[in-house]
Amino acid sequence: FMLLDSFQYYMESRGFKVIGNNAYGSERNFPVQAVLLSGRRNSGMLNINFTTIGNTIKSVKKELKYALKGIGSVSGINERITVALKVNEDSLQMNYMSAVNAVIEVFSTNCIIPPKACPVCSQDNCDVMAAYGNSYRPIHRRCLEGSLDNIKIKAEDNVQNGSYLLGILGGILGCVAGCIPSILTIWFAESIYSILYALIPLGAYYGYKLFRGKLTKASIIITIVLSVFGVYLIEFILLNLVVMAEYGVPLSICLPVTITWLAYPEIWADLSISAGSSFIFVILGIWIAWGHISRTAKAEVKSIECVLDTVNANPAYNYSKSSDNDANVS
Repeated sequence: FMLLDSFQYYMESRGFKVIGNNAYGSERNFPVQAVLLSGRRNSGMLNINFTTIGNTIKSVKKELKYALKGIGSVSGINERITVALKVNEDSLQMNYMSAVNAVIEVFSTNCIIPPKACPVCSQDNCDVMAAYGNSYRPIHRRCLEGSLDNIKIKAEDNVQNGSYLLGILGGILGCVAGCIPSILTIWFAESIYSILYALIPLGAYYGYKLFRGKLTKASIIITIVLSVFGVYLIEFILLNLVVMAEYGVPLSICLPVTITWLAYPEIWADLSISAGSSFIFVILGIWIAWGHISRTAKAEVKSIECVLDTVNANPAYNYSKSSDNDANVS
């Protein structure tokens, strides 16, 4: 077997739901997502993501590092704690169990418990677990299916009633907002930060979405076009700032003059040459923000439908408590 085959076989034997290189399940009631990262044919990296209540990594990181010494490294964000370890076909099972036992022992010592509240309704006694939001966690099946229905309704409404015109208007406003940090750093700090250029496509996309723009494949093209527009906008604003500083004229006098310059192809050529590195940065920004700006209405429906594939029974579910609640409701 290749490592991926061994990973899938082993995780399935532990009752995990396996989808490609991801496995979803639980260890002693803690929701766990295991991800086998690409590597050589017979070796690679395994990330084990544990979900807890709240931001627990700060209080136990030192203990986890000590407990995982020689096994793997640990990191965390919010309620998710991630253990990364090297594995091959021979060490996969042993390393996985060593990491799980070490982490849960620290959890037990520090009275850290698995999450109970549903992310949708905030009630406990969830009957299933699913990859919802940024972590694998307990959730009520009815709440998960209700979220899917709501997203489908919103997607259908967007396709039927969304407006490209209003979306473009919002996209322009969002693009302008996304350009401001880059303009400020270029003018005042005399520095260009490539990461700030990711704010341009993000601003354009969320502005488009906020103004109820129709989220189809065309919205992706519109966002990209507006991102390129943002580069020229930055250069045009910087041009005005230079003219104002050099000649000591206010914006009210400068702007009408520089706008007339846009009628000349030479100005556009100069702006394009001046923006050479900015075009590279905005392409990088589009790549960084692609996971957001490529989300069409259909893509959002598909993403939550994929969540249904990760559903597992919650071992902490109390059937008798659920029955009592149903009886009280009736």
